Amino acid sequence: MNESIKKGFNALFRTVIFCLCVAAIMMIVRFFSMFADSVKNDTDLKLDKNFIDNFGSYASLYKGVFFGSIAALVLSVLAGRYKASAAAVFFRTLVIAAIIGLMYGGMNVSGAIVDVCAVIDEADIEEFEDLEDIDIDTLIEKGV
Repeated sequence: MNESIKKGFNALFRTVIFCLCVAAIMMIVRFFSMFADSVKNDTDLKLDKNFIDNFGSYASLYKGVFFGSIAALVLSVLAGRYKASAAAVFFRTLVIAAIIGLMYGGMNVSGAIVDVCAVIDEADIEEFEDLEDIDIDTLIEKGV
């Protein structure tokens, strides 16, 4: 592979890493916004529409970061040793692979959260103040 192709892969690799950093910051914001109402009002956690929307967005971002990390792993290998030592390439690839391995365990849970939040979103729970107020038969009819 010639130097210009490696340079392009390196630029793309760094862009993906930057986007993953932005997505991680967005995940942190979503996480804290789930609990903002209860912290601000010093009350118990309410499972309302806002909480479900933020929780579903958080889980979707998790899946996006997982697949973005796979792209970063591939690009790390393709970029190779462009302006980096062999040790640096080895360790950055190893760290990304470890992150992917650790995140893989949460993918089933993340997928389930996204599915449940989508079903609850379709159930139109606007008239209820809290999910605990909803009759269980209503949720079963909607697919939860």
